[in-house]
Amino acid sequence: MRSQIALEFLVVIGLSIAILSLVLLIFYPSFQESFLSIQIERVRNLAEKIERLSNSLCSLGENTTMEIYFNIPELTRNFSFINKRYVCLSSIYRGELQIFCRESRCNMTGTLPIESGEYRGFLIATREGVLLKLINPISFIQIKANKTEGISPNEAISYNISVFDPNWTKITQPIQLRITFYGCSGRCVGEEKLVTISNGEYTDTYTYDCSLGNYTILSVEEESQKVFGALLLEAVC
Repeated sequence: MRSQIALEFLVVIGLSIAILSLVLLIFYPSFQESFLSIQIERVRNLAEKIERLSNSLCSLGENTTMEIYFNIPELTRNFSFINKRYVCLSSIYRGELQIFCRESRCNMTGTLPIESGEYRGFLIATREGVLLKLINPISFIQIKANKTEGISPNEAISYNISVFDPNWTKITQPIQLRITFYGCSGRCVGEEKLVTISNGEYTDTYTYDCSLGNYTILSVEEESQKVFGALLLEAVC
């Protein structure tokens, strides 16, 4: 009797597992597709949100500050300000790179997080445009170059990197920066190096490499805080 009950129990468990496996096999692709669609829509919405708030701040005038909370969705591959006017986020969907860009009415610069998650920061209207500053031990990475447009092949470009805390003071403790030059719409990597700075500032030169194409992004990452800044270099190759 007991062996019969045990056998019936095993049969019921086996059937349950088989049915559950069949349900997952049928419906999991739909669940996965819905999840991916939601993430893509969140990426699109974030680009629109940053652009909308930036335009609103621009209209209020210099020295206006707005606190901002935002969430970097999963699957986000890159979040950057391109050519100072475009808020761009990219994501991978069905194996394809999806890029969403919104054009702001004013110049935009800022320091952005590398990973997905929730973040808090400030949008600040300045004379040059709108600045995004994170509430983070490393709040802002400023990148300047003596030339960003009309660069000739093999031309030497001088650039300066400054790292600030939330009080707009240069960070003086040693920090490590990863400096990378990306081309080919982010698919090619040119010069790359790790540097350690202890005075909040770093200056160097870069010889433009036309094998990366006419557009190269100078990316600066601080890996412990997972933040980065970027500057677009435009050449005539």
